Amino acid sequence: SVIVDNINPVVSLAYPHDNQTLTGGVKVVAIAPADTSSVRFYVSNASGAAFVTRLTDSNRNDGWSFDWATDNDCAAECTNVSLRAEATDASGLKQNYTVNNLEIDNSAPSVTLLVPANGATLKGVNILSATSSSDTASVLFEYSPDSGSAWYVIGTDSASSGGWNITWD
Repeated sequence: SVIVDNINPVVSLAYPHDNQTLTGGVKVVAIAPADTSSVRFYVSNASGAAFVTRLTDSNRNDGWSFDWATDNDCAAECTNVSLRAEATDASGLKQNYTVNNLEIDNSAPSVTLLVPANGATLKGVNILSATSSSDTASVLFEYSPDSGSAWYVIGTDSASSGGWNITWD
């Protein structure tokens, strides 16, 4: 008997999804039908840029996935990144699925201490203040009594409203 396969495989990405912010290593997971022979993963790190192959997964026994080291495609911060999975079935038919508008953030936030000034002598109760990049989630304030050999935590500000501040007594 002859089996005619003229239906492209249906593939989707279970993770990540459109419009997500990713950092570091990311487990990319695709879903494809049982007759899929391979899933190829591609990345485009700029709007309209060509897709670059990152991995071809030919082992259906462990699912369709790859560990994406996002810093290979974006050392710091990138927007409009796209990720594509392309499934190929046993007949050689192909279908792809793309997630768009991914943001890769592999850079630490920058922070500047505003108060106290460098070298200032403090007495009593003081309000310490800092500014930081817009994607900062919290600012940890520390002090060193010995010019940086040892550091001690003063406190953490996790609410940026009114700037990054903490009271130190």
